[in-house]
This record gives sequence, C-alpha cells and structure tokens, in this order.
Amino acid sequence: MNTENYEELKKSLKYLGFGELLNEDLGKAMRAGEKQFTLQTRLSFPLPNSVPEDPRTLDRVAYDLSFKQGRNGITYVNSYLAKLESPLFPERQQIFYIDKGRSFTAKESYNLLSGRSVYKSLENREGERYKAFVQLDFRGELKPNGNYPLKSFHEKFGFQVGEAVAKMPIRFDTLEERDRIIRGLERGNLQKMVLQDGRTVFAQTLPVDKSLRLYDEKLQAVTVHAGRGQAQAPSEKGREARPETAPAAVASPESGVEAKASGGRRKGVKV
Repeated sequence: MNTENYEELKKSLKYLGFGELLNEDLGKAMRAGEKQFTLQTRLSFPLPNSVPEDPRTLDRVAYDLSFKQGRNGITYVNSYLAKLESPLFPERQQIFYIDKGRSFTAKESYNLLSGRSVYKSLENREGERYKAFVQLDFRGELKPNGNYPLKSFHEKFGFQVGEAVAKMPIRFDTLEERDRIIRGLERGNLQKMVLQDGRTVFAQTLPVDKSLRLYDEKLQAVTVHAGRGQAQAPSEKGREARPETAPAAVASPESGVEAKASGGRRKGVKV
C-alpha cells in the first residue's frame, strides 16, 4: 500500500467532513490492491424539533464515496453520492464531484439537498475562480446522471449575508456571535438565533431576494419587522453595514460548477 497516498486520502476525507469514519475500510481496500471501490457511511442531522432516537425528527444522509486508482498508481476519491432521507419531503439524491480534492463537504451537500444555499468558491470553464451562492433546482430537468441542475448567484449579484443579518432584529451578545451566525448561514446551515423580543428562530439565506427566511422550531415561517441596524451588536450601534457596490446580475448555472467547487483550504492534494 502506498502509505503517502493513504495519508493524503485520510486528510481529504477529514476535510470533506467524514472525519475518521472511513479510514479503516479505506486502508483495507488499499492494502487489498483494489483499483476501484466504493465506501459507504451515514450521518444524521437533527431538525429544530429533534427528539433523541426519534427518526421522525432527524434527517439522515447516506454517502457512497467512489475511489479509483489512476495510471500513475495513485488512488483518488472522484465523487460521492449523497442520498437524503427526511420526514419533510421525499428522498433526494445528488452526485458531488471532487476535483483536486475540492468539493462540497458532507454537511454542505446535506444543506443543498435540504433546499438551502451554500456560499462557495467556484471555478468556471476558463479556470477562473469566483464566489457564488449555489443551490439545487428541484424544479429543473434532471441531468442524464440523475443530478438536479444548479442555480448560482454570483458575488456580483450583490447579496451579502452580513447586510441581510443587519436588517433583522437579531440579538447579539458579542460581535463574535454575530460573525458565527453569518458564517453558519453562508455554509447553508439552518442557523439558530434569538430575536430581540426573546423568540428563538431558525434562519436560512434567500439569495434571490437578498434576504433571510425565518422559522420557528416547528419550521413554520416567522414574520418579523426588518429595519437596518436593529440586529447590530451594542458596540456597533450606528455603524453602517458595507454597502452593495457590485452591479446586480444573476449568473446562469455553470456547466462545470458541480465538479469544481473549491473549499479554498487545500491545494494539490493527491486524492
């Protein structure tokens, strides 16, 4: 077994959000000299009203990761199939391709299959990098491989999560808490937060409207009065959010987006 190749694959699996779950099976397959193989695992994600061990309040995702040995003798992880089982809607699945170790993470794929958007560094056909909010189009025509088409909102479209958060009456005890909420929303999480009136809500981004959508713990829509500055932390009262200076333009889905998502953390990893 190529030990260096094995160690690099372990790092890639950890970056993709699978931790050490697959390390043992990966080692067995590589020691056996398998040139092409699939590893499987499952992850559970609690819903806002989750009850321990109650499947009706949990989302479950089954992952099938495809590995193949190249002509150079190096084994690569090429893609993974994510299948979401949720009490909220029928089963959904999507293949996420991995290019040079870059892809959507396990949690990001769950968020996309749940209908939320993820802010990601992408690469177009010319190899140029850009950032965009990406989401799956469940109403679009399926591709030959069974994938849903992607919709993307280029950074030039002008949607900024920090700007949307600043317009909501959200309670922050510290600026660090505000930044944590913004990062969670950009990753596509159903982000828990507390309103200034004390209510606990869960939010997701709506890039097309440059806004947030709020829910209660039963995932019923919550309506609040949005006003600039209401959500700012005490130490930032009166400070204006960064204005939108980019021209508004919705990018059409890139044909290569699904294969070239870049997390921006690792480069040149042999996977």
